[in-house]
Order: sequence, then C-alpha cells, then structure tokens
Amino acid sequence: MLLGSLLSVSFWYVLQVRLFKVYPSKYWATTLTCAVGCLQSTVVGLLINRSKAAWELRWNLELLTIIYSGALGTGAKFCIVSWVITNQGPTYPPMFGPLCLIFVAFSEFLFFGQAISIGTSVSLPPAI
Repeated sequence: MLLGSLLSVSFWYVLQVRLFKVYPSKYWATTLTCAVGCLQSTVVGLLINRSKAAWELRWNLELLTIIYSGALGTGAKFCIVSWVITNQGPTYPPMFGPLCLIFVAFSEFLFFGQAISIGTSVSLPPAI
C-alpha cells in the first residue's frame, strides 16, 4: 500500500504540470482532488467499520483534530504544493520524501524526456 501511495503521489505531481497548462485554475483542481480523496476515504471507512458509533462526531479534541488535519494537513498542503509545482516543477515538492523524489524523477524521464542526473557528473540521456 505504501508503494502504491508513493507511486500515485509521484504520478500526480507530474500530471499536475500538464493539468495546469491546460486548466490554469490550480485551486479548483486542488478542491476536486480533496473531494475525491474524501469520497474514497469515506467508502474505505464504511467498508472497514459500519457501526454508527464510529461515525458520530462530538465537540471534543477528536473533532478538532479532524478539522485541523483536513484544513491544514490536506487542504493547505495541496494548495502550497500546487503553487510550488506551478513555479518550480514536479521535482521540488517531493524533496521531503526521498522515495517519492525517485519516482518523480523516473516519471519525468519516461513522460517528459527529462534527463536523469546523479549529482553534476553522471547523467542519463533523455527518453526518446
């Protein structure tokens, strides 16, 4: 599951470059991404735990955690990542996740023909 998650995130970073060229409203795309993720999480959550008590929300720390992680942990992060991808390209955001960086580098090589370089001395030719 971790490998699938890393692959899908890295492909999403690369796909966003093309998406923003065709569809410049990057924050609307971010909103749709979060909405689809919410629907997927809801379906998986319902499949795992169908009890009514697990889905009740109360005014406590749990609700605050859900709001915080949804607004800042997901929404703000996606907006910042979209902005960075628009300005710096798909290689910059995954710098804080080493495996994701590797997948993005290979995705750029395969889909955009970018040369892969290891430091400044070794570089692979771009894909044809």
